[in-house]
Amino acid sequence: MILELIQQSLGSREMDQLSHQLGTGRQQTEQAVSAALPLLLGALGRNSADPQGAAALSTAVERDHDGSILDNLSTFLGHGGTDTGDGILKHVFGNRRSGVEESLQRASGLRGESISKLLALLAPVVMGALGKAQRSQGIGAGDLSGTLQQEAQSSAAASPFGSLLALLDSDRDGDVTDDVGRIGSQLLGRLFDKK
Repeated sequence: MILELIQQSLGSREMDQLSHQLGTGRQQTEQAVSAALPLLLGALGRNSADPQGAAALSTAVERDHDGSILDNLSTFLGHGGTDTGDGILKHVFGNRRSGVEESLQRASGLRGESISKLLALLAPVVMGALGKAQRSQGIGAGDLSGTLQQEAQSSAAASPFGSLLALLDSDRDGDVTDDVGRIGSQLLGRLFDKK
């Protein structure tokens, strides 16, 4: 439901706007988005795995993310501001953000600064979709982690980088940075060649 809301909102016009903001081609932007969404959803799911984290996320969504961003996403993307997204990413990834960006950079071929901007633009969209789903489906704090993990798996399955995304946290500790080095650039190259 969350992924579906995002997909419905990220139409052709919005993808073109993202490409313009990032200075990349449409196909490369779409591939990067398909790799970034499962990581964002999965990280939110891991952060809400304990009751305290779930309560904090639920409160943040109720307070700041009512889903209205999805109703006028083109305006948000046209503005290109990343302050809100950077704040979200600080909470979602903490000091792991650079490792996540490195992983996505290798997967998509985008430059580091483009990946950073993409994540910052997508984070409020994901939170907005979560807020909309929470209101329409009555998702409580106790249901957040399971819902987000399920959405992350669905998103990864639909992504051309699904195998890579599964490997990026192969030890399931919630941190992709320690897995990137273990996978090795040769394997990453083979996965990327399959796209």
